[in-house]
Amino acid sequence: MARSETDERNATPASGLIWETDLPLFSRRMLGQWTGAMAVTALVMTLILGTIFVAQKEWDAIGPVLGMTVAVSAGLWLLGLLIMAVLFRGKYRVRYTLSDRGVRCDTIDRIARTSNRLAIVAGVLARSPQALGAGLIATSRESEEALWSGAFKAVHDPGRHLIVLRNAWRSLLWVQCTPDNYATVTAYIESHMRRRKTESRARGRSPLPAYLGRTALVLAAS
Repeated sequence: MARSETDERNATPASGLIWETDLPLFSRRMLGQWTGAMAVTALVMTLILGTIFVAQKEWDAIGPVLGMTVAVSAGLWLLGLLIMAVLFRGKYRVRYTLSDRGVRCDTIDRIARTSNRLAIVAGVLARSPQALGAGLIATSRESEEALWSGAFKAVHDPGRHLIVLRNAWRSLLWVQCTPDNYATVTAYIESHMRRRKTESRARGRSPLPAYLGRTALVLAAS
């Protein structure tokens, strides 16, 4: 029997919920994160290379370096979109598990898991630390978990049946529900977060400005 994008296999273990669904790769949130990642990549490359040329007083090289980093980042952005469209067909399958411990998301998409392992093999054979590192990072993120004992809040998007778990400065986990189980999952998460006081620990200030300040000091010292 054919299954749609929102097809799920539900289970109710003794202490939680389990379901499978497809994550849409071309959603506004996904595209926003991918575009943001490429923009940060371009910024970091520009800062590193620009600092080197400024230290060497090669002012005329800054313009071409900026153009090169923008072109490379734009190429990677477009390549990522092509991979999402052609290889993954705009989606990949995951399994969510809600328990008394927390929320876990496991990648079960065969194409995604195979691609991650092929990247590791290609990195080893080609002696490419970049490919190897990308494959290892992707493999390590095939299973992600947010514990109720942590510090985060839940941001609800009923229109997309989505719950985003965020700490003070970034998204920790996206919980993609289906139309049938969105209300149940929402009640389960709110109940456990309230009981464990998870959100009350997430009201601190973001550490990102301090990290950026330290990075600027390192660049200046270099």
